[in-house]
Amino acid sequence: MQILVLSSKGHYAECEEKNYGDCFIIDTGDELIIYDCGSEEHALRVIEYMDDHGYDQAKLILSHNDSDHFDGIPKLLEQKKLSGIYTTLLLKYKKDILKIIDDGRRTENGIIEEILDKYDNIAQLSGEPIYDVYEEKPALCDGVEIVGPDKDYMLGTVAKRLDGREGDTMDGETAVNATSLQVSVTIGSRKVLLCGDSSFSAIEDK
Repeated sequence: MQILVLSSKGHYAECEEKNYGDCFIIDTGDELIIYDCGSEEHALRVIEYMDDHGYDQAKLILSHNDSDHFDGIPKLLEQKKLSGIYTTLLLKYKKDILKIIDDGRRTENGIIEEILDKYDNIAQLSGEPIYDVYEEKPALCDGVEIVGPDKDYMLGTVAKRLDGREGDTMDGETAVNATSLQVSVTIGSRKVLLCGDSSFSAIEDK
């Protein structure tokens, strides 16, 4: 098991000031899992790695909606490099989110429109091989496990963002960042926690 970290800066001489976003390549020796892919440049390096190491496809975990974690995914899909994308499909929980907000004026259709607007990157993935991490615990592979945030924290944070009456932050992070999926990777006797832009409160027990 090894992890290759593609840095947000410094790897691409043509524009050292650009934020290329996050991308982690988890190689188990038998399977490849990508955690976020924040730019097309990262996607090209992922494809190069796959070609060099004999991987036709990989699984991808999208931690959250922000572009610096998402923007390389369309390239990977275009090249048919992904067997599945694992993230949070919030439309499945529209009734739960509406119940949490409970402001007496929003409708289910209104919640749907807000989710599609505010979580637009994830919405772009409609029709792709995409799986919700809460619907059933995904079997990624031995040594790689999605460990958080729990569903109540996720939906409560999304509801706070859509509601807006109490601001757009959770535990000192933006509500989008705070919902980042957290992945535990076991390497030998140690564990690495990949946590996107999670708030500290969301990961301190891990």
